[in-house]
Amino acid sequence: MIRFLKYLSLYLLFLGIGYALVPGQTEKIAVQIKEQKYHEARKHLLASFEEDDSSPEEFLQLAEIAEQLGFVEEMHRMHEAYIERSPDDLWVLRKIELYHRLAGDFRGYVETLKAIARLSDEPEDRDKLLATLQFEGLYEEELSELSFFEAKGVLKPKQLGRLGMLHFQGERMEEAAAALAMHHESASLAPKHWPARLAYFHSLLEIGDFLRAETVALSLRETKEPWADFDFRSEFLRYGRDEYMREAEVPEGLATILSCVIRPKEGDQDCP
Repeated sequence: MIRFLKYLSLYLLFLGIGYALVPGQTEKIAVQIKEQKYHEARKHLLASFEEDDSSPEEFLQLAEIAEQLGFVEEMHRMHEAYIERSPDDLWVLRKIELYHRLAGDFRGYVETLKAIARLSDEPEDRDKLLATLQFEGLYEEELSELSFFEAKGVLKPKQLGRLGMLHFQGERMEEAAAALAMHHESASLAPKHWPARLAYFHSLLEIGDFLRAETVALSLRETKEPWADFDFRSEFLRYGRDEYMREAEVPEGLATILSCVIRPKEGDQDCP
C-alpha cells in the first residue's frame, strides 16, 4: 500500500510538471506574434477574449497585433484598457501619449503627460509637462503640478521661481515667500531671476517679515545689476517702517580714511 501511494505521488508529480510545460494561451500567442502570424494570433486571442476577465498581457498582445496590422484605434483602446490594469507601465504610457499627440487630442495628451511625469525619473518628462501647461495658459493645473513636484524636492531653481510667481500673482503671500526663498537660495545671479527675487522681497513685506526683506534687499543692492538702484527704502516706508534701509551717516574724517583704503589715489596728500 505504501509503495502504491509512493508511485501514485510520483505519477501525479510528473503530471503536474508535464502540465506546467504545456504552453498557455499567452505563450502561444507570443510565439505567433514572433513568427509574424498576426491574423492567426488575433483570431485565437479574440476567440476567448472577454474584456472584464482577460489578463493585462492579453490586452497588450492585442494592442501589439493591432499596431502591426495598422488598426490604430483598436491599438489605442487596448493600450487604454491595459493601462487601467497596469498604470505604472511607462512604455505603454508613452505610446498613448504619441497617439493623443498625433490624433490632436490635447486633453488626452496633457493627462498622459501628467501620468508620465509623475512616474518617470527623467527630468525631461517633468520639464515637458510644465512647459506645455505654461505655454497653453493652464495656470491652475501648472500650479498643481509644480506643487506636487516641489513637495518631492525635484524642482529646478527656475521652476521654483515660477511656482513662487504663480502664488504671488494669486496673492498667496505665505506660499509665495516659501517657494521664492528656495529660488533665492539656489538660483544664479543672472538677470532672468531678478523679477522672482523682487517678488520675494515684496512677499516678505506683505507677510510682515521686514528683517528678512531687508536682508534680501541688501543682497540685491550689492550687485551691479539694474535692480541695485531700486528704491527699497521707499517700499519699507509704504508699510510705515522707517527703521529699515537707512543710509548710514559716516563722519567726514572717517569717510576720507575709508576712501583711501578702498580706492587709494597715488600721491594723494589727504590720505594718512
